[in-house]
Amino acid sequence: MERADALRPLLPWLSDAKWTDIADEASRRRVVYNLAKMDLRESVPGLVRMLEQDNEFFMVAAADALKHYGAKEAGPALRKALTRKMEDYNRRTILQAALSLGGFSTGEMAQALEAYAAQSSTAKGREEFYGQASMKLDPQVRLGKELSGMPSANDELVARLVRRSHEIAKLRPAIAEQLQIIIAKWPGAVSAAAIAVHLQVGDFATPWLTAVLARRKDLAPEIAKIDGLQGVARGVQAAISSEEKQTRAVLRGDGLAAKCGLLACARLARVALPLATVEPLLDSANARLAHAASLYLVSEDSPAARAAVLRRHPGEALVLGSSDFFGAQDPLAKSLDLLHSLVLRADGPREVFALLTFGTWGDDGQRLVLVYADKTVLRCLDGGGRMRERLLAPEELEKLRAWITKH
Repeated sequence: MERADALRPLLPWLSDAKWTDIADEASRRRVVYNLAKMDLRESVPGLVRMLEQDNEFFMVAAADALKHYGAKEAGPALRKALTRKMEDYNRRTILQAALSLGGFSTGEMAQALEAYAAQSSTAKGREEFYGQASMKLDPQVRLGKELSGMPSANDELVARLVRRSHEIAKLRPAIAEQLQIIIAKWPGAVSAAAIAVHLQVGDFATPWLTAVLARRKDLAPEIAKIDGLQGVARGVQAAISSEEKQTRAVLRGDGLAAKCGLLACARLARVALPLATVEPLLDSANARLAHAASLYLVSEDSPAARAAVLRRHPGEALVLGSSDFFGAQDPLAKSLDLLHSLVLRADGPREVFALLTFGTWGDDGQRLVLVYADKTVLRCLDGGGRMRERLLAPEELEKLRAWITKH
C-alpha cells in the first residue's frame, strides 16, 4: 500500500512526459513497470494515453500494466498500437495484452489466421515474412502470423479453423494444410479431436507431424483410442504413445511404412526405442527401412547405437549425433563440410568432437576437439576469421569422453 501511495502522485507523468523537470526516461519507465505489480487502477487512463507515444518500450510497459489490471477498455488503443512500427518481440507483448483483454473477436482472429495461412502456402508468400519485406506485411496477415505463434486454449476459435479447413480442402488444399498445421499447435479438446481425425486420413505434412509430436504427452490418451490405423499413421500413433510395448510391436511387425513412420517420428521427437529391436533393421533388404533405422541410431547416439552404426561403416568418415534441423538446407552444412574435409585429409584427425551453433542470436561460433594420433587440439572458431587453439591434456580428453558416454 505504501508503494501505491508513493506512485499515486506520479500518475500525471504517464500521459505528460513534461509534467516534471526530471528528463529521465528510465525513471518514468520504472513507474510504469511498478504499476504492473500493485493495485492502482486509477492509472489506467494514463496507461492508455501512453500507448499513443512513439517510444515502443513505454508502449510495452503500459500494455503489461493494462493486462495486469484487466482493463478491457484499453482494447481499441492496444489494437491501434499494433499498427505502429516496432520490433516483433515488442509487438508480441502488446498483442498478448490485447488478446487477454478481448481486443479481437473470435471471427477476427479466425480471418487473420486464414490470411496468414494463405500467405504461408506459397514460397513467395513465405519469403515476405523476412527482411525488409516483412515491414510491408498486410496488417491482417501480420496479426495472423503473431497469433499462430501464440497458441492458447480457445476451442471456439479452433473449431472455426477446423470447419474452414474442411470447407476449402478441395479448392485450396495448400491453405487448408496450413490451417491444419496451426490447429495442431493449439491446445484443447477440439484441437486433439481434429488431430485424431486428420491422422486417420493418413495424409499429413512434416510441419503438421512435428507440431503433433511436440504435444505427444497431452495427445497420447486421445490418439490411443484410435483402432485400426495402418501405414505411417500407425507408426505415428506408436511414437505418440512412446510405450515400449507399442513401439516394439511396430518394429517387429510386417508393416514397412509403419516402421519407417515410427523411426522417423522417434528421431524427430527423441522418442526412446529398444535398440536391440532397431539394430537388426540396419540389415533390412529394404533400403528405405535400413536408412530410416540408420538415421535414428545416428541421432540417438548412445554408445550402443554408435557402435551399431560404425560396425557397418568401417573406415568411413561419419557425422554422428542429434540435430535440431531436419530440413533440406541444413544451416550447419558448411560446418559439417569443414569437419569432413578435416577428417579426410591424410594428416587429419582420427576423431572429432564438435559443438556447432548457428542463427542470428544463437550463433556463438564453433568448438572443435580434434583428436590426432599424437595430440588433441581444442579449436574455437569465433567467426570473422578469428580462431583460438590450445592443446588438451590426455586426462581432459578422457573426461570429455566419459561425459559424452554418460549423457
